[in-house]
Amino acid sequence: MDQPQENQRWTASSGSHPGERVKRLMQALPEHYREVLNCRFLLNLSIRDTATRLGLTEANVKVLQFRALKRVAVVEHVASRSL
Repeated sequence: MDQPQENQRWTASSGSHPGERVKRLMQALPEHYREVLNCRFLLNLSIRDTATRLGLTEANVKVLQFRALKRVAVVEHVASRSL
């Protein structure tokens, strides 16, 4: 069965499965960014629970999450342009 067009673009540009691509993008981040994204999106923790788990303020978690996602977008853009 054919993949949806968006998934084809994702897979074709990365040469791998989306999960592998996410793993590579996460590895490109500094540890504190990875920790926040892991808690927020992989463990599905709230801002408050992430802050408690990492010993940070809720405001700091929000800032780190924003910066991490911004960094991932830049890394992804650079990687997709180099293909």
